[in-house]
Amino acid sequence: MSSAIAGLRRQAESAQTEVVTGRKASLPLKLGAGLFDAQLLRGALDGVEFQKEAISRFIIRASVAQLALEEVSGGASQLNAELLAALGRGDEPAIGVSSTKARAELETVFARMNVRVEGLSVFAGDRADQNSLSNFDQFISDVASLYAGATSAAQLESDLDFYFNDATGGFLTSIFTGGAGELNSIEIANGEQALATTKADDPAIKDLLRGLAVMAVSGNSVRSAYRDAALTNAGASVLNGSDGITEIRTRIGIDEKRASDAQARVEQEETTLVAAYNALTAVDPYEAASRLQALESQLEASYVLTSRLSRLSLTNFL
Repeated sequence: MSSAIAGLRRQAESAQTEVVTGRKASLPLKLGAGLFDAQLLRGALDGVEFQKEAISRFIIRASVAQLALEEVSGGASQLNAELLAALGRGDEPAIGVSSTKARAELETVFARMNVRVEGLSVFAGDRADQNSLSNFDQFISDVASLYAGATSAAQLESDLDFYFNDATGGFLTSIFTGGAGELNSIEIANGEQALATTKADDPAIKDLLRGLAVMAVSGNSVRSAYRDAALTNAGASVLNGSDGITEIRTRIGIDEKRASDAQARVEQEETTLVAAYNALTAVDPYEAASRLQALESQLEASYVLTSRLSRLSLTNFL
């Protein structure tokens, strides 16, 4: 009797597992030769899930990068238009206001270039544990010193070229604190990699920083041919930077489209795999529940019978 009850209990536990999971319990026993196919399908589904997560990470990273680039480019472009208009009409108070705004815009650029996703600095390249841009006050001080030390707009442009582009210039030694390499790309499909970002030492970003910095340090100085030429060149630098950022955003947008297409393919593949896996391993929920209920009823009846038998003694039969 006890062995029969134990068997019923095991069957009930198996049925309960099937009700909870929606899957056949003891797959090796119930699938037989079909177990290998089920294992292959399960492995394929795990691979699809990993790929979905990778694509999702890419889409998030790309979205954050796009938003940051849009914000810095849009703000700088608007400021540039305001300052050049003020310069054209000789409006010194407005030039001063634009200069103050340029410093604030620079702070925004630094902040957006240091944005992080999953703890990784998006624009810092392969040193994603670091901020991409640091030492804001030193940066302003460096450009102010270059402006004060130059005697002509041509000399200032030459000094700025060295500062921003030479390996020993101040920007690459003290301000850009990201890595020399790119941030790890993400596989969005089999063998298909995408980056979803750029680095803060990209020429477009440097042009934007360069122009804004000159605006910030020179706009409140005494009007002169040198200052006006420096501001004009700064405006051209901001314009070049904005155009370059548009190209970067277009490139990222192309990769976003690739990721979206890959996501659709993966979801379709997942639907097909899930259907095949369910056909092998899934149980009918109504049948599983009915079987569990029947087994529980049998167990209850067995317990009642056992209880009654345990109370029997020889005197009951005399």
